[in-house]
Amino acid sequence: MGPTLAELCSLEYAINNLDFGNAKHVFKITAKYCIPRFSCDVLHNIDGDSDIIVQSDQHLHEWVLPGDIPIHQNTEVLGFRLDIAKEIIVELKNLSGDLEMRIYELMSSNKYKIQVLPRLELSYEHDLIPRSDGSFLTSL
Repeated sequence: MGPTLAELCSLEYAINNLDFGNAKHVFKITAKYCIPRFSCDVLHNIDGDSDIIVQSDQHLHEWVLPGDIPIHQNTEVLGFRLDIAKEIIVELKNLSGDLEMRIYELMSSNKYKIQVLPRLELSYEHDLIPRSDGSFLTSL
């Protein structure tokens, strides 16, 4: 299936089977990262009208060649407004490319209200876990 379809299936399963209580938004956070101030820096600062919440794109520009247009959005931290999460996941499943490209395409459609999070510092002990391309992140 590949990692993107597995992520989408996991999100779909969670939305369809877990009880999120009265939460307005739901988040996917890549498990290998620890964001020590997530509750303070993120949860208390979410715009209630945001449909899709994405992490800071600070690292995005490091991988784009001058003159190129970025075609992806990092997804280590990704949130959805719970009442439209199923709709968003269906749209993501109908797009092509990896999850980062699909999220970017959805964001570019201007159909949803997007909130970009501030840079989130990671705890030191988790900074040393390599990404799939071998790089290391100190923040998301």
